[in-house]
Amino acid sequence: MKNLKLLAFCLMFLFFAAPMMSATGSGQVQITLMKLAKTDGDVIFTIVVMNTGTKLIDAVQVTVDGESPFNMTLPCVETSYHVWGYELQPGASISGARSLTGDYAIGGSYAVEVTATFSDHTTATLAQSVVCTAGLTRNVGVHPGDWFRYSVTIGGNGTLPSGNWLVGLEWVLVQVTGVSGTNVSEQATRHYQNGSEVILSEWVDVNTGESSVRAWLDFVAANLSVGDAIYTNFSYDLVITTTEQRAYPDGTRETNYAIDPTGTYCDRWDRSTGAFVEFFETDTWQEGADTMILTIQFTLVDSGVWVVPEFSTWAPLLALFTAFALVAVIYKRKQLKTPTR
Repeated sequence: MKNLKLLAFCLMFLFFAAPMMSATGSGQVQITLMKLAKTDGDVIFTIVVMNTGTKLIDAVQVTVDGESPFNMTLPCVETSYHVWGYELQPGASISGARSLTGDYAIGGSYAVEVTATFSDHTTATLAQSVVCTAGLTRNVGVHPGDWFRYSVTIGGNGTLPSGNWLVGLEWVLVQVTGVSGTNVSEQATRHYQNGSEVILSEWVDVNTGESSVRAWLDFVAANLSVGDAIYTNFSYDLVITTTEQRAYPDGTRETNYAIDPTGTYCDRWDRSTGAFVEFFETDTWQEGADTMILTIQFTLVDSGVWVVPEFSTWAPLLALFTAFALVAVIYKRKQLKTPTR
């Protein structure tokens, strides 16, 4: 009789508790994106993990195809007064990108295991499989002579250190001076509120992400898609998480968006050219009992690339204008408007 009661208890546990444990695991953590891509021997794994539960996540560990696991970078937040830590809060998400060394084949299916450790020391593990796809061949989307001008806005109650290059900066003009393979050379002009200017020669490789000091993230490869790492060899785990339409002075553009895993900054690039169009950074620190916040924003305000939003919009008007010109035998020259810097 005692054994029968024990058996009945075990069956009840398996029927009720086991599904509850499974639901907790899938309900607390959600993989919103996972991609394994191979290009010329290089294999890039990207993943986006979201905290869909109510508890803080202290660590996220990922294992792909039995390789050595890696820990995803969590946002830096204030956990208590003057105490800072790294955690993923409810509703927040993080992205990660890693180069893998295993023997992966395009079309092959590989196991991925994600383990989240919560602040109460409980864990949730999700196991899924992902098919390796052919990776994107990364190409430059800009040309010599292309230029982009950005406004600069500094906000918050914090202040920049004296002598910082951002102090008094009004706008930045980036001009493409050369393209060689996946390398983009540029001239960056910093214009300050007092009228002074600083001109720098910079470069960035849109494939690897290698660059001079200030050119990183200025350009990425053209036509990246959701799930693509912005670079194939980059210390920051930036992954394209969304593609959406955004309005700019020269028209609406399709843009790619990525956010730094630490939650410090986010970037947006024009998808067809790979040129950056928006950058927003938030820095937070303590000064005594006060929390200081400093925001830095770059926004595209002018460009020599997108003169009209879409040529097809103007085609009927151009044809009509030409017809009237032929009938009246009047030749007119239409002066194209040149954007001001």
